[in-house]
Amino acid sequence: MDKKLFSAYIKEYENSEIDNFIGKIDVDFLCENSIESLYYAIPLIERIILEIYKLIPEADIEYYDQGTMRTPIAIIDKNEELNILPRPITNLIKKIFDDNGIRNRLFHVSCDRITIKANFEEIRLLIALLVGILNTNINVCNKYDFYEIEHI
Repeated sequence: MDKKLFSAYIKEYENSEIDNFIGKIDVDFLCENSIESLYYAIPLIERIILEIYKLIPEADIEYYDQGTMRTPIAIIDKNEELNILPRPITNLIKKIFDDNGIRNRLFHVSCDRITIKANFEEIRLLIALLVGILNTNINVCNKYDFYEIEHI
């Protein structure tokens, strides 16, 4: 996604509700095509995916017997029947978080010298799409009134 378009899109959707879930997004830093920006972008994507699925009551996001969170791919696969994310987005997530994907190559560095080829526009597009989905899910959840439960 083009840097100017990305910046405008995030600024359009970013609000106090989004900030409460994932914090303020550093758009300028994400627009840098640097390895450092990947160290920010990849965990941000993981956090947004987690927050999207946490808003869905039927979603299974953790291993209850261990109390540890699932990986983004495991969350998506475990909740596939809920159709929370469109297939093109899940395919892009799986590409990034696959065993040989950017995330594992970046965060599980071996002694060998590695080369990471990242499509920064694709990563910015994924973040923008996920922020839009998160915003939509937050708005849906905010429409429900739970006053009746409080009176019981």
